[in-house]
Amino acid sequence: MRRFLILFILPCISLGVELYLSPRYVTWEEFYRGERLLKEKGWVVGVGLRHEAKPLVVGGELYAGTLDYDGRTQTGVPVETDTDYRGLSLYVGVARDFARWLEGALLYSLEAWERDINSTSLATGYVERWFYHTLDLRLKLSAGVGDHRAYLFGAYRFMIEDARMQADIAGMPLLRPKRGPAYEVGAGLSANKLVVEALFSYIRFNESEEEPFGSGVVLQPESVRKSYTVRVGYPF
Repeated sequence: MRRFLILFILPCISLGVELYLSPRYVTWEEFYRGERLLKEKGWVVGVGLRHEAKPLVVGGELYAGTLDYDGRTQTGVPVETDTDYRGLSLYVGVARDFARWLEGALLYSLEAWERDINSTSLATGYVERWFYHTLDLRLKLSAGVGDHRAYLFGAYRFMIEDARMQADIAGMPLLRPKRGPAYEVGAGLSANKLVVEALFSYIRFNESEEEPFGSGVVLQPESVRKSYTVRVGYPF
């Protein structure tokens, strides 16, 4: 992973890149048969790089943070703890201007992250490792005067295959939460070399198939992640 990041970052630095900081408020909820099993909420902070020299578009981000966990044990006992998040997202693709005010892009994106649920006196914590990848269709509407530019953007993200989730529990099988809808919308302003964006993103992983585990079965319930992000970037 370290080598991959170096190979990704060096070309961006040599060609010109935007460095950005992205604090975001995240919620994660899991549902089974219409009933909510748990909710996590809190802040994570990302640091990213992106480079756009049409037609090439490439970017990536590392992020981490801690969310409040409000759930319950398998026997129904309420549990409150923390969940530590650590993740990586990358994308690469092509972009094209269809008019002075309209830009379209087709991107391949991937994301991998860990949910590290902390132990409590009532339950033993464990780590979940997630991965999914998508083809993203993005549109951007913009208008500007001189160096100042305002824009709206949105993307629908087509999951290429079901996600993967591996829990760090002895004997736990790999689970494949099924593909669900994913999208993001936002607005931005570029002025005096400073870029500020606000965006909302949504992704749902549908319930996985049951897999044998111990003397019974296990599955990943329907899971929904929502993110409210402010991104502040500076090109250099």
